[in-house]
Amino acid sequence: MKKNRAEILFGLVDILLTPFQNFRRYKSIDSVRNIQYDTSDKRLKLDVYFKKGSNNSPKPVIVYFAGGGFIGGSKDYRKSTLRFFASLGYVSIGINHRLSPQSIFPTHIKDCFAGLNYLPEIADRFHLDLSRLIIAGDSSGGYFATYCVGACLRKDVRDAIGLPEPKVRPIGCVGWCGAYDVHKLFGAKVLFDIARVTGESYFGVKLDKYCSGLRTMDKAGYLSPIDFIDENWVPMYFNYSVKDLFCRGQGELLEERLKKYNIPYRCTFTTNLLENHDYQLFAMNPHSKDALRDTADYLRAMATSGKLS
Repeated sequence: MKKNRAEILFGLVDILLTPFQNFRRYKSIDSVRNIQYDTSDKRLKLDVYFKKGSNNSPKPVIVYFAGGGFIGGSKDYRKSTLRFFASLGYVSIGINHRLSPQSIFPTHIKDCFAGLNYLPEIADRFHLDLSRLIIAGDSSGGYFATYCVGACLRKDVRDAIGLPEPKVRPIGCVGWCGAYDVHKLFGAKVLFDIARVTGESYFGVKLDKYCSGLRTMDKAGYLSPIDFIDENWVPMYFNYSVKDLFCRGQGELLEERLKKYNIPYRCTFTTNLLENHDYQLFAMNPHSKDALRDTADYLRAMATSGKLS
């Protein structure tokens, strides 16, 4: 089957940028890879990273969904990121889901949620303290992370897309250059019309510049996780690039929503055009260190007290 331009672009991004996004090295980190969390598709696997020689006491947990424009991406392309989280004392878990256009909304979210609900099955084996669970992701993974938080917290979200009861409950969320409002995301003017093509691939509907196709979907009120944020939301860390070529304006919208409901958060951003989408993954970007430092500070605070002071 012929690939559309979004599939080609995000496929190239995965191949060409992976060496640069995994440049950082972290010592004394071990892993168990490719644990099948759901047998309905061979892609539904997860990796677990943890410090070598750590004791058997329960550890805080961070689940991570890799970005890839809803079309590409994999835990295999975020090994350095998963090791970074493990270096902070977390058990770091990368979860894969099915991809578009072969799979459309809400399949990806059901996969992610199934991965979360599988965690109690491996809690004893990997010494998981699921009362200290953070859900995280970058780019489209940030969308899935925030969507899953909303689904864990709100029954109406679960009912809308047919999710089971959650077996875990997150205490925090990390969004790295994430997507949160799909109407703004897929309606944006992006080179080669990539935003529209990506949206059509993910939702399986035709979109115009106003994304009117989304408004006619039977789950129209449950497409953007930013809409799930209310006074019961969890403390967050997020970053964004003001001049982001793919997710421009998404971080600012998230910040506005969190402020509306007085949700504690920490935020890092850059205005440098050359520090663009997912800049935190690239060691050569000056503000990448800032984003990782602030992420680490957030995670330490959440692991210690479960809240931001």
